[in-house]
Amino acid sequence: NLLPEAIAAYDEAIALFAQSGLIFEQAQALLHKALAQIKRRQIIAAVALLDAAEALFAQIGNQVWQAIVTLHRVGLQTRPVSAAALAQVQAAIALFNSRGLALREAEALLLLAELTLAAGDGLAAQGLWTTVQQMAGDLGVRQLLYQAQHGLARCAEQAGHADQARTYYRAALTSLNNLRGTLPTETFRTAFLADKLTVYENYVRFCLVQGDPAWQQEAFQVIEAAKSRALLDLLLGTLPAPGTASAPAEAPAP
Repeated sequence: NLLPEAIAAYDEAIALFAQSGLIFEQAQALLHKALAQIKRRQIIAAVALLDAAEALFAQIGNQVWQAIVTLHRVGLQTRPVSAAALAQVQAAIALFNSRGLALREAEALLLLAELTLAAGDGLAAQGLWTTVQQMAGDLGVRQLLYQAQHGLARCAEQAGHADQARTYYRAALTSLNNLRGTLPTETFRTAFLADKLTVYENYVRFCLVQGDPAWQQEAFQVIEAAKSRALLDLLLGTLPAPGTASAPAEAPAP
């Protein structure tokens, strides 16, 4: 866990950029420190840093990075979010689209899809994730692909389409494992998966709640296929015992 070291480095950078009058760089460092604090679940500290970063981006008139900070702040809010928060996300999507920032637009669409599903509109969320899936192919960004497939799986599950949900869950796991396989060492691979376990957890839970021994067997095959010992340990800490079912989990925050 290198987060404390990263935060210390950001503190040094923030002080240096402030002394040098490099406002954009200072705001960037504040934002990245906020993201590190989010990973540590220090939400109050993260929000204060996001506010400081946004103020600096506003000072230099950088609307794109103001929008990026806003998206991170909205992502921290309790679901379902307010209409005002949804409007902020939609405004960011429009801004990114107008600037030709397709990757940023796709990332914002992922957040909007999560918020839309949390609000109970699975059909609209499905349309958003389908759009991101297409954009992921066009942009060649596999990081987007597994997230879109995971979202589509949850939409299908929510609609009661078990076979379709399984297809999307399997696709998401394949995409995630392919992405993980590009990393050079097991240490990096384990760290990469640390905040992506929800895909595995949701699929295993989904299989277990079907109440069919064949599906339950598939759930444990997913666990056995996990190459990382750390992943296996983390999963076993969240799953019910064999032959039992767990209650459906809430849609995860992005």
